[in-house]
Amino acid sequence: MNKPTGSSTPPPPAFAPAAGGALAPIAGQVRDVKMQAKKGSLQLSDEAAEGLLGALAEIEATVNQLIRDSRELDVPLRLGANFVGRTMSERLREAATSAATPVLQDFGSVLNDLELTVRAARKNFKATDAEAQDLLADARRRLDDVHGYGGESR
Repeated sequence: MNKPTGSSTPPPPAFAPAAGGALAPIAGQVRDVKMQAKKGSLQLSDEAAEGLLGALAEIEATVNQLIRDSRELDVPLRLGANFVGRTMSERLREAATSAATPVLQDFGSVLNDLELTVRAARKNFKATDAEAQDLLADARRRLDDVHGYGGESR
């Protein structure tokens, strides 16, 4: 029987590079938006932030479940006791675990960045709102100090 020489582990399936490649630009865009939030130029109201955080939590739960489920796929398939059966079994197991799981984990990291971005944007909104209220209160105090304003008769 002729067996290939070299590594017994098959090369990684094409799924991982394709999926990871598709995720990379999205991850870059999320990082850019996250930087805007850190700089304070991105703001979200509580209502908008809560809606986004709820949706992100649902997606994260699904991704985490998929990661847990992918571990159940890490079992040898019984496709035959010959070289072809063992090779196919290993290749399919590898595709199910080594390819999908890292991409799902990377996607989970992107979701985590999105969550941090939303939280930072909400914090920026609150800080801007508090600053505006302080400025308005200060303006009212100044106006009240002006003679004849604030209900006093002229």
